Amino acid sequence: MSLYTSVLKRVLVATDLPDHADHAIERGLQLAAAHAAELDVVHVMEEGLPPDAQAEITATSEARVREKLAASPLSENVPVTIGLVIGLAETDIVERSVMTNADCIVLGLHDRLLPENLAIEGTLAETVIRSSKVPVLLVRNPADSAYRTVVVGIDLSPRSDAAIAAALLVAPDATLHLVHAYEGGDEPDALRSVETFIAAERQVFERAASQVGLPEIATRIAAKPGDPRDVLRNYVTGETADLLVMSTHGRSGLSRSLLGSVTTDLINERLCDVLVLRTE
Repeated sequence: MSLYTSVLKRVLVATDLPDHADHAIERGLQLAAAHAAELDVVHVMEEGLPPDAQAEITATSEARVREKLAASPLSENVPVTIGLVIGLAETDIVERSVMTNADCIVLGLHDRLLPENLAIEGTLAETVIRSSKVPVLLVRNPADSAYRTVVVGIDLSPRSDAAIAAALLVAPDATLHLVHAYEGGDEPDALRSVETFIAAERQVFERAASQVGLPEIATRIAAKPGDPRDVLRNYVTGETADLLVMSTHGRSGLSRSLLGSVTTDLINERLCDVLVLRTE
């Protein structure tokens, strides 16, 4: 739990300004407003442009970002910084998050029509997840309200502790469905293992509830046999979840060899918004 704070102080939204970026900015505003946090909106422009073209794109980009911000009434109460950076998005987004001490990075999740374009492998989102030391929120849907139903994939390891912490960071007033998928064994025994794990996390929930002024954090737990991707998919669709939280580990980020493709596949399915964090 020590990996992450229990309150957001600064949210970084990285935008390339297409339509799907609207949702990322909306969600960044919603999170910043809920936590009384600052919002940093960053647009990275490619290097090597002529000075005149660079100046024109800078002015146009800032105007478009301000237009998107002005469309939300939340922007009136959120301190916003707009950063226009010349360089490589793959590295500069994470570098800026470190420089500004951001607690979360928000990206719009592309949702193109062609199935072959839905894969996250090789995209900016994958690169950011692989490099970021803070949770990365991939936004697919409009931010009409705070997250209400969150599914957190847990495996009872320290990575599960970090996943719960990240879920509480962005959705402390949601109902958290803590879902453990296991192979073989007895379901009552697996459920008792989950209950024991959650009992050890009680202080985490109590601290998060205190931070947001709630008597307690609403949680539900489940242990089901089967492939994790199937179990988590069923819970996301069955509970109409608006956020799925998963953790990855190691320097290879979303490498299929490390994850068995679970995180990668569920992101690719575009079931809902996804919060991903990398743990060592």
